[in-house]
Amino acid sequence: MPKMRSFSIFLLKEEFNHENCFKDDANIGEPVNTGVLPDDALLYIFDNPSHPPWWRQYFEIELTLSQALKGAILVLEVDGRVFCITFGHVAHKLLDTAFEYDFGMQVTLNCLDPNKIKNTDTLIPASSMRQRMQVSSDTELANFDFDRQSTIVKSLTGKVRDEYKDLIKSATGGAHLRVGTDVAAEELTEFCRKLLRLYKSDDYKTYFPDLLNIIPLHDPIVIEKLNIKLLKAIHEDGDIALAIPEIVDYQNGVFIRFNGARGRREVCDDIQFSAYLDYLKERSIVSSAINIELLTKHNMYLCDEEGNKKGKAFSIYKSLVFDAEIDGDTSIYHLSEGGWYRVEGDYVKELSEYLDPLCIDQHLPDFNGGYEKDYNEMVCKVGDRANLDRTSISPNGQRQIEPCDIAELQGDCINLIHVKISTQSSLLSHLFNQGINSFDLLRANFEARQKLKRLLEKEKGLPLPEAWTKALSSNNFSVSYAIVTHKDAGKKSKNFPLFSRIGLYRIMKDFETRGITRSYQFVK
Repeated sequence: MPKMRSFSIFLLKEEFNHENCFKDDANIGEPVNTGVLPDDALLYIFDNPSHPPWWRQYFEIELTLSQALKGAILVLEVDGRVFCITFGHVAHKLLDTAFEYDFGMQVTLNCLDPNKIKNTDTLIPASSMRQRMQVSSDTELANFDFDRQSTIVKSLTGKVRDEYKDLIKSATGGAHLRVGTDVAAEELTEFCRKLLRLYKSDDYKTYFPDLLNIIPLHDPIVIEKLNIKLLKAIHEDGDIALAIPEIVDYQNGVFIRFNGARGRREVCDDIQFSAYLDYLKERSIVSSAINIELLTKHNMYLCDEEGNKKGKAFSIYKSLVFDAEIDGDTSIYHLSEGGWYRVEGDYVKELSEYLDPLCIDQHLPDFNGGYEKDYNEMVCKVGDRANLDRTSISPNGQRQIEPCDIAELQGDCINLIHVKISTQSSLLSHLFNQGINSFDLLRANFEARQKLKRLLEKEKGLPLPEAWTKALSSNNFSVSYAIVTHKDAGKKSKNFPLFSRIGLYRIMKDFETRGITRSYQFVK
């Protein structure tokens, strides 16, 4: 029976071959001859000199001990494309601009059995949370607990479908392909030819229809193109947002300071990219002089009214939020927390078509400065509303869950309004989740409803007005989000960072399955 072996396989971009795919310091030497490969195949051997392991001296061992890194890279041309198959830890000798970064994932999705998944590596861009999930026996992808709408799958491992068992036994896809196979050396050319056909296939749309809506970009050439578009937008006063790239407490203020250029550091009362441009202008730095290096060196941080620092500093580049397009490509490219992501154009369209009808005209008063808590107090002085900001309906002994910021009686329904100053992705993610968490608790827990009743009695007086009592006793709620922003409300869901749009889409879908009226509005 042929022996099963593991192969790591890279597909070079069309403009690369054995002459330009290696780093300058790779020390590849001359290829060696073999009797089992095609004449045009090139096998490079890396035979580093042996040396003692570090722990020999550490333990003062007198025995002669040595170790060495041995490896090889096979360069194989197949149907006009070039493959690199690595053996040992030598993949770092390839230029990171030389290979196709979607090859491994695309081939894997096109051949994996969706019911025989073993491992997933995932990333949630909105929170930068990474997670690896493994199971002891093969299972379907649905049993891995992650949300396909807001989570990126960075790699998958599993067994292949029956029609590919003679080719591959198992596969792991990421930037490159790692497969288990019993293919013989003289069969590698035909083996790679079949992999190339798998790469060009779109079977994944049938077996894994949602997994490639969003993918992180690692290709330096594409990223460089997008950074050029970013700089062009900056130089031409394009639509660029600025956001603190982590969850912060805005309850006590929204003041920031910029740092990196010489001169006095003024306090700004809002996080806007125009404020950063003003900061540079005051230091005689024109927007046309901005480059990626400058954006990386300059930073900003939250502070109080006096300018005292309240948290970490973040580079301007990591704090930028920007969408770009590439000519001839229907996808949208999104910059968030210093990383670029490709989002399928049809998926972006789907988000807008679903979310835009849920955007209602502003019916809350304008925000005229101050703090969130002050705004909530002001709003509840008019209309049939109750201020529930910083309260809790959690059962005793559980973490605090705020019912909403503002409860508003609308006919026979209590509208739970959640307010946030900012269109920052991490804050909005928290806001959207807060809305569904509090709603579910009120629907499912009697103690939570009793706590809400006492909070309303405190705000509206005893006895609680009949209309409020009736809505509360019938468990009749709706949920709404009010986002305070300078942005044009007419743009609707496009005002949100892309990953916030995805998060809101998921939450609104969840409310829809519960049969709940839901909406959002922008407060000027």
